[in-house]
Amino acid sequence: MKPILIIICFGLSFFCSAQKVTLNISGIDNSNGHLQISIFESAVQFEDEEPAEILFFDKSGMIDGKKSITIDLTHGIYGIVVLDDEDQSKDMTYRFGIYPLEGVGFSNFQFSGLSKPDFDEFDFEVLEDNMNININMKNF
Repeated sequence: MKPILIIICFGLSFFCSAQKVTLNISGIDNSNGHLQISIFESAVQFEDEEPAEILFFDKSGMIDGKKSITIDLTHGIYGIVVLDDEDQSKDMTYRFGIYPLEGVGFSNFQFSGLSKPDFDEFDFEVLEDNMNININMKNF
């Protein structure tokens, strides 16, 4: 194999290999339901509410409203939204169609108010293994 081909193969495997990313979720209201993790790769996906992937985790092992979950992501830009799906409907539940009844959190973003942030306010880049991302849940 020629040296340049070896370098290209190594480089591609580096960027395609999965990196461990730990989501440190705090402010979980109760142990009902599950946590729904939506992974977005672009602002377009976020605006269209079509995540690249959706993962579900039970709340077992939660201590004082906190839970850490480790997922695998390849190198790239991501934004993560966590829904505290207490009724397991796989969607946010609203009162009067306006007021959220379940908690929501965004990667490395302190949520305030009722308006969702822009993608660039909660996105992050996966560059290395063993990254930590903080997600503070907002309960309504």
